[in-house]
Amino acid sequence: MLYRLLMQGRVTKDDLKRVGRHLARVYRSIPSDEKSRPFGSISVISTNVVENFDQTEKYIGGPISRESFHTIKAWSMDFIGNKREVFEGRVHRGHIKECHGDLHLQHICLTDKDIAVLDCIEFNERFRYGDVASDVAFLTMDLDYNSRKDLDSAFVDGYKGESGDSTLHDVLQFYKVYRAYVRAKVTSFMLDDKGLNESIKIMALQTAQRYFNLAYKYVGHED
Repeated sequence: MLYRLLMQGRVTKDDLKRVGRHLARVYRSIPSDEKSRPFGSISVISTNVVENFDQTEKYIGGPISRESFHTIKAWSMDFIGNKREVFEGRVHRGHIKECHGDLHLQHICLTDKDIAVLDCIEFNERFRYGDVASDVAFLTMDLDYNSRKDLDSAFVDGYKGESGDSTLHDVLQFYKVYRAYVRAKVTSFMLDDKGLNESIKIMALQTAQRYFNLAYKYVGHED
């Protein structure tokens, strides 16, 4: 699995370029049809983003500071409001498809000959259907989280070179913020689980803080 290879120092830029090219070919085979295109609308994107902030406001003062919360929220909503034509262009260019929805290092198997992508989101179409850039952003964010910006760039280069996606970078930062925030949110939910012991909750708090800090950094601020 890619995350284990990364931990062992066995992942190269060429490996990530290969993953990028592989995913580009997979997405090319998936149609952007009448069912998928509505998930690229401003209304659906806004719903997903607003839901994140509604569900995490209670964590202000815990894993996220008030300043970070409002800064990330304002940046995200401003981006949506100012980039309507960019999002609409992504729909028209056929980039809205049935995607993976949870594309991070633990879901990619890499061997010398083959690449397998596992465990897509099946229980919620709103989280699975969307812009392919959101999937790309998830993996790049996960590489950034693991302090491997060099591999992030290699992956994006491989994907873009194979896909020819000329407007990927117009939305990539937005979706990296979104994906980092989602990971922070999901991890924060563990803090509400009365069945978890305190040591696990402390680890969850620290992990959530790191993801929130990464989102904050993406919008132009240091941790």
